[in-house]
This record gives sequence, C-alpha cells and structure tokens, in this order.
Amino acid sequence: MYAGDGKTIEAANEDVGIIYGTVYDKDAVWATRILDDNYTVAGGGIGEVNATQEMYGTDLGNFTITYYCACEICCNKADGITATGTPVIEGQTIAVDPSVIPYGTKVIIGGHVFTAEDCGGAIKKNHIDVYVNSHEEALALGVTNAEVYLVK
Repeated sequence: MYAGDGKTIEAANEDVGIIYGTVYDKDAVWATRILDDNYTVAGGGIGEVNATQEMYGTDLGNFTITYYCACEICCNKADGITATGTPVIEGQTIAVDPSVIPYGTKVIIGGHVFTAEDCGGAIKKNHIDVYVNSHEEALALGVTNAEVYLVK
C-alpha cells in the first residue's frame, strides 16, 4: 500500500510483521480501487424483499439461479474476493456472464436487489450464481429458475 512520500507499507506475514519499502517508479505497477461512501460488507439476507414496485425495470427473462459460497468447493479458493476484486456479500453479490449482464448492474431476483460483481467459468448466458455465506446454505438452496429484472 502506498504510504506517501515515495514509501510503501505492507503486512508481510506473521513472522516479519509490518514492513516499509521504497517505490521505484520505473518498475512500479499501479492499481486503484475506489469504494463508494455507502460501501458496506454487511448485506441483507438473500430472502429479504427490498425492491419496491417502482424499482422494476426491463424483464431480462428467465435465468437459472445457482447458489454458491466462498469455499474451495464452490470457488476453487476460499478468500472471499470475487474475480473482479470485490469482497463477496450475502444479499448483494451475484456472479453473471458479463456479456449478458455487465458488472455493476443492479438486478431484482425474487424481490431482492443484487449487484453483478462476479463471474465464473460455468456462468454463461442466462445463468446467475447468488452468493450465500455458507456451503450448507448453498447446497440447501440448490438450483432454481427465476425472472430477472433490471433495476430502473
């Protein structure tokens, strides 16, 4: 992480702890992620109806809905970070085919507003994966079909 004045700071590991470094501009690779002021890691439950009738926009059609969690079985890793770099949040994160639903798009599924924040190799065309907090919940919810609407 850039600390200003040409210096970096990072948490290396438990043995080394916090370390400082110098930025070498010639070799540096830069990336920035800006979070909205209303960014939160606490989403509402997936069953919570939070869309009003006025929010319903274009009907995108019927999609296959599969539930997943951030475990190694569902994601081949267990870090809780999506392929787009955002943390997964139950009640918010869905994985989509970005050629069908672009990243950042808000959609309504079953009366609940979700945001397209993730993708995966098996997610093609009219298929959406909905993030939940546990593998047991993902298995219990399984696979369903639902109408998907854009949020106006």
